[in-house]
Amino acid sequence: MAAVTDFAAVIIVGLALAVLAVSWIWRASARASIIESLERAMVSNQARQDAQQSEIDDLRNQIAELREGRIADHALLEEWIAYARRLAALFREATGQEPPPEPAARARVVSPGDLGRLARTIENRFSLDEMTNLAFELGMDGSVTGDTQATRAVSLVNVAKRRGLLVRLIELCRAERPNGGF
Repeated sequence: MAAVTDFAAVIIVGLALAVLAVSWIWRASARASIIESLERAMVSNQARQDAQQSEIDDLRNQIAELREGRIADHALLEEWIAYARRLAALFREATGQEPPPEPAARARVVSPGDLGRLARTIENRFSLDEMTNLAFELGMDGSVTGDTQATRAVSLVNVAKRRGLLVRLIELCRAERPNGGF
């Protein structure tokens, strides 16, 4: 009987070892597949990052080219302005009449940095309710969103820009806060 118990114990131990070996092999293969999927994700992310870096470099080059072109255009424009003023003086001398007046200076184009400064100034000078009132006065109260002063101010400026109401928004801000820096 002792031989049967020993034999049963050996079989139980053998089965336990077999279960452990199978679970170890399964776990090792699962670990390998996880590592392989992580490696594939890393390669994919690296390729995406390389493509984005290439696009950023291209955009930087385009910005530099556009900036150089704008500087050249500005210099050429200054030359034409000087030329037009000389022509106006010659016209005045030759005819005794005044030439047509020079065009009025145009308002400066608002840059994204200006929009950010405007939103921060509104955020610092107005409460949420006051921003809602500004939106109402501009007729865009349903379009302005945001639960915080910062998000509401950004939304107010963006909606005003999209609708061509930035000048009116600044006028309202100046009327409400004359010393607000608008």
